[in-house]
Amino acid sequence: LIGNGSDETTIDGTGTGSVVNISADWCTVRGFTVTGGDYPWPGAGIYVRSDNNTVSDNVCTDNLAGIRIEGEFGRLRNNLVANNNLSNNSGSGNVLVDAEYTTVTNNTCSDSGAGGHGIALYSDCDFNTLSHNHIYGNSQSGILFSEEGNNNMISDNRIENNAVGI
Repeated sequence: LIGNGSDETTIDGTGTGSVVNISADWCTVRGFTVTGGDYPWPGAGIYVRSDNNTVSDNVCTDNLAGIRIEGEFGRLRNNLVANNNLSNNSGSGNVLVDAEYTTVTNNTCSDSGAGGHGIALYSDCDFNTLSHNHIYGNSQSGILFSEEGNNNMISDNRIENNAVGI
């Protein structure tokens, strides 16, 4: 799914659930502004539930979560989240749950609402790489690690003006 650029192509979920849902492997979502993801849970702008996907060059704003990668029936593998602007989401900018070998790079994660983190890793997130992200102005952590994550690599991120850094 390739848009004409985030300045020209908007997908508006109008506040009902997640906006773009990826459940097949080997998909690309690039070049959109994605807005309006809200309850019911998880309310993501882009919700990834499969392996080997690329989510790049998007603006995700005014959602519950900007991008959420979540394994419902086991761990997800080898997803790439790159060059996205994740801002003004009421929850967290980028969330990984039960994900491994995922790369999150060159993203801006800013101004998440109450209880929101720039990037959050929950439940069995192992062997992920977070690099070259600019994470600022979030109401909670710039990067949050929680619940049994191991061997995650954090390098060359700029983390500033969050309630907590990492």
